[in-house]
Parts: sequence; structure tokens; C-alpha cells
Amino acid sequence: MAVDAVVGTLPALDVPVVDHSTVSPAGTAARAAALSARGIAFAHAPIFMSPAAAQAARGLMLLSAPEAVRARVEPALATMTGEVWYVGERPDLAAAYKLFGNAMLLTIAGGLTDVFRMGKALGIAPEDCFSVFQKFDPAVGIKIRGAKMAAGDFAPSFETEMARKDLRLMLESAAGLEVLPAVAAVLDRAIAEGHGKDDVGSIAASVR
Repeated sequence: MAVDAVVGTLPALDVPVVDHSTVSPAGTAARAAALSARGIAFAHAPIFMSPAAAQAARGLMLLSAPEAVRARVEPALATMTGEVWYVGERPDLAAAYKLFGNAMLLTIAGGLTDVFRMGKALGIAPEDCFSVFQKFDPAVGIKIRGAKMAAGDFAPSFETEMARKDLRLMLESAAGLEVLPAVAAVLDRAIAEGHGKDDVGSIAASVR
């Protein structure tokens, strides 16, 4: 990989190496160990920033590094972004968190594409489809339902069976949907495992 091609040829350095790339957690952990064995301090600092936010030094920068390395690099990193979030010494943690964040961004983009495809089949323009989200903010579900899912709290507020009924209506409304059929399969599995009357968040029960 490109990052290893660069850092693998570095001579001994008196300053830490800071990697801002989005890379695999396993690769980051291996890279940190290899550099440590050579006496080179390493920090991983991936970012959540658009190009415009980067130019304005706004956004969120994650940071995984030993505490001593953090103390050396954080003052300089703070000038590059709106917030530096130190997630701990575990070298692969910032890499994992970056993938978690990007997973949600991609899931949202995929879900919106299915919404627009339903809209097209129903004769509704994309701009009008999107107007729903000017009034209804589904991101609240990440904070509320997400916290309950993480805690293993599946007390129903939106039962899995009811969610599956709604998904059936979505799938019937348009051909060619791509993300929602995969979600339907996950709901089917949860119902088969006995979570039909639990909250839809119970689809995460098998990963706890």
C-alpha cells in the first residue's frame, strides 16, 4: 500500500510520523508496531473534513497515539482543524472510527438513492422527495436508537415486524431498489430469530 511504501523507507527520525490517511485498522496497527520497533514515534490522525472545511481549518480530526506522542503532535494538529478528538493509545482505534463514520455517510447516500428511485417511480421529483428531510430529521435516530442499540435495549418503539411491513410497501413502490432489499433481508433474519415484537434496533442483537 502507498502509506507503507513511504513510511517503510523512512530513516530514523527525531519527530513523530503522523498519518492522516483513511486506511485499514489492521494495517494501521501493524504500521505502528513496525515503526515503534525502529524507534520512530507514530500517530494516526484521519479526518472528517470536506476540501472546503480543510482549507478553512474546520472539521474533526481523530487521533490515536501513545500519550507521549499525543503531547508532541496535538498542538500542531489543532491548528489544522476545528477539533482534535484524542480517542486513546490503541493505534488502530482512529482508523476504525473513521470507517464507522464513513460507513454511515455511504449508507445515507445509498438510502437517499433508493428514496429518489421510489420518487421517480411515483412521479415525484428528487427535490420534492428531499423536502421530507427538511421537516423530518432521521439523524435523530442515530442518537436515540443508536444509544439504545449499543446498550442492548430493544424495548419496542418501532417493532421489527411493523418496520418489515413498511419495507414491503417500499419495495412494492419501485423496481431496482438496491439498499432497501438488503435491509429487508436483515429484518427477515431478526424476525426469524424471534425479534419481531422487539424494536427494529434488535437487528443488532446478533452482534452484541
